[in-house]
Amino acid sequence: MTVLLLVVYFMLVFWCQILECSPAVGVVGGVVNMNMTISDRNINTNRNLVGPNNFILFEFYVGMANPAYTDTDVTYTGNISEGYVSFTLLNLTMQRVGIYQYIIYKGTSGNVIAGEQYLIMAESPDTPVISGLSQQAVAGGEYKLNCSAMSRSEKPGHNLTMFSEWKRNGVNIMADVKYGVSGTILTVRNLSKFDNTAGLTCIAFEDQRRKSPESMVFPLNVYYGPDNTQISPSGQLTVDEGRLLNITCSGECNPPCSSYRWYKDSQLTLLGSSQTLTITSVSRNSAGVYFCAVNNTYIAKVGTTQTTVRVNYSPTVDIESRNGSHNDTSLMIKCSAYGIPEQYTYRLIHKSLSSGIEIREVSYEFISTGVIIHRFINPTYMDTGIYTCFVSNGVLDYTDGSLDKSIYSTVWVKGLPSITSRETSFYAEVGHSGRLIIEVYNSLLDLVVTWYKHNGGALEKLMNSDKYNIIIASGMVDVNFYSVPIHEPGFIATLEIRNITEEDFSLYQVHVQNYVGEMYPVLLQLRVIKKLIPWPYLEVTRE
Repeated sequence: MTVLLLVVYFMLVFWCQILECSPAVGVVGGVVNMNMTISDRNINTNRNLVGPNNFILFEFYVGMANPAYTDTDVTYTGNISEGYVSFTLLNLTMQRVGIYQYIIYKGTSGNVIAGEQYLIMAESPDTPVISGLSQQAVAGGEYKLNCSAMSRSEKPGHNLTMFSEWKRNGVNIMADVKYGVSGTILTVRNLSKFDNTAGLTCIAFEDQRRKSPESMVFPLNVYYGPDNTQISPSGQLTVDEGRLLNITCSGECNPPCSSYRWYKDSQLTLLGSSQTLTITSVSRNSAGVYFCAVNNTYIAKVGTTQTTVRVNYSPTVDIESRNGSHNDTSLMIKCSAYGIPEQYTYRLIHKSLSSGIEIREVSYEFISTGVIIHRFINPTYMDTGIYTCFVSNGVLDYTDGSLDKSIYSTVWVKGLPSITSRETSFYAEVGHSGRLIIEVYNSLLDLVVTWYKHNGGALEKLMNSDKYNIIIASGMVDVNFYSVPIHEPGFIATLEIRNITEEDFSLYQVHVQNYVGEMYPVLLQLRVIKKLIPWPYLEVTRE
């Protein structure tokens, strides 16, 4: 008998599914309204409303539109004449689950099932599990997640639809442009790295009155980047020549950025493939724009950034000059510097040719960036010398550690000769020889010295003879350049007078000249020395 009832039960279930019966859904302890469309409105026969296990809920007798109740938890609300039977089940229990049928008894011709509906008792699903339906969540795309839960509602093989509700970090998710919910599927659109901070949970249900426990948190793992690609140190980098330079490229990636490539300016030559580019000794050719390309191979995305490297280096110095002549107004010295930064300090020092004594620091004027000149105003022999240009831009020369760079040039000014000796009075003894001596500074090799003797009102030009011996010899002479005493090569001119007589004690005049011109004449005097002094000597007095 039990087997027969099970067979009938499953046949009825199958028949209801074939007819696409719409089940009613209730919950234990609740109330459910059931509405059954019937195929036969005839009331002139006996009819029953039969529930699970053939339990009769109420009976319709011949000619009666309203039933006689056999179940106190049932309320009839339908109208057979309008083609339906409606009733309400109260205080639902699990025993109410099953098929409800409106059966017409036809006597010997058999029974007819004129209407049928299934009652399902909804229960809370098991705790759901969230799983990803897409292969990988990638920034800019969308990702689908499924809230999967086992149904516990009563009726094997029921067709209730499972739904879901979702939360992000404990806050209910509402359908919008970012999120979409369909059944148990959550679609997250326009993914970004910020979605990785979202802890997603879900609740599953087949009936709003019976919801599952909340699932475990599902952490999204969105692949993104490179984002915020940058180089550190940031901004324009300034480094001195010869120093070590490290620049590091970084980007925000998930998974971590996997490769780095470095390029310079518009060149395609790869400089490096590590996160940090190292230049052990920066040169001035290292200056330029450096590009870093960061790659995330998981999503085939590349991020780029750039920085400018400026190299400070000690200046290269050049000097231009030429030799000039007395009163040459075009004579000048030009000093040029080429370095970074282009802020220079200068010193232009004038030194003597032979001894290297510093004579003066000369003035200059700027004519352009890195270029100065010194103009000689009415140059004379005193402007002859070594001119050294010292330049600094505050950067040490990495080869020798010097701060000042220098270069020098020699300038010769072809000027008038200058008698530098101070003696104008010379003493001699009658019968002996005497000498008149002068020192001459001459910037040229040619020098003409002419001696004269005052005879009354006339000048007697003296020539080499038995009486006179004229000597011109090279030697070191004392001379002042811009009030600085120096010892420089020059000439010593001597007039030797033999066998001195009283007539030789007179005034003598000496003339010196070169091809530039003649120096003013100098008067010298030969005087008598007293017999008491046993040797000849010179007394120096300037008239």
